[in-house]
Amino acid sequence: MTTKVTPPPHRAIELQPDYAEAWKNKGNALARMGWLEEATESFAKVGQIITDEEAVNVPRLSKIKLEALQNNGIALIRLNKYADAVNVYNNALRIKNDDFDVWMNKGISHSFLNEYEEALTAFDKAALLESNAYEAFNYKGYVLEEMGKYQEALDAYDNALRLKPDFPEAMNNKGLLLDNIGNHEDAVKMYNNALRINPDFDAVLFNKACALSLLSRKEEALDSLEKAVQLNPLHKNAARNSPDFIKYKGDAGFGKIVSE
Repeated sequence: MTTKVTPPPHRAIELQPDYAEAWKNKGNALARMGWLEEATESFAKVGQIITDEEAVNVPRLSKIKLEALQNNGIALIRLNKYADAVNVYNNALRIKNDDFDVWMNKGISHSFLNEYEEALTAFDKAALLESNAYEAFNYKGYVLEEMGKYQEALDAYDNALRLKPDFPEAMNNKGLLLDNIGNHEDAVKMYNNALRINPDFDAVLFNKACALSLLSRKEEALDSLEKAVQLNPLHKNAARNSPDFIKYKGDAGFGKIVSE
């Protein structure tokens, strides 16, 4: 027999059900505890209490509603409800259209929906709002790559790295793109750059192993793969199923690394 667990009550809401800030705070608390569905319901109550007109004209109410909308969008993304998240961020932009985080998260939501043009527009808007918008260029690179616009994607990753030279995530993404277009030597160099910043970046170690394997540099490939597996055993299954390692299927060294 299972007992249904319900989220805890919120005393301020019990005393004053139309207290918008209390609903926002309850949503934040529920999200922290992992009660994402209940959190979105609490954040939605804020929107019902504070109208868009009030949010536009009253700065204090604007701050409360915008925070609720932003956090509601994040909760919806975590729930894989990307279309709902887009609607929430569109609501936020009707109140304040120059919020960097809103444009970024709107772009991320569109990218999950494969709405790449809309995602690019959002990331471009974000980049205009923040002089150090390296994350916007990194996500833009990913979207452009998905669209098959490889040179533009490389340019976007380069812009991200120009703004933040110590950005291993962008280095990894650029390395993956270089691998994708067959430039494995430069991909390895990019992975090495990322590992100089974060030697324990297991995804980079795995990607480097794949590139080295495609270059027929077996010992280096297996060394990098072994390090990746030590940091994250999930790479064992990925390696067993990757066509990049097919030449090592009967190899004892490879088998030892990827065995359960």
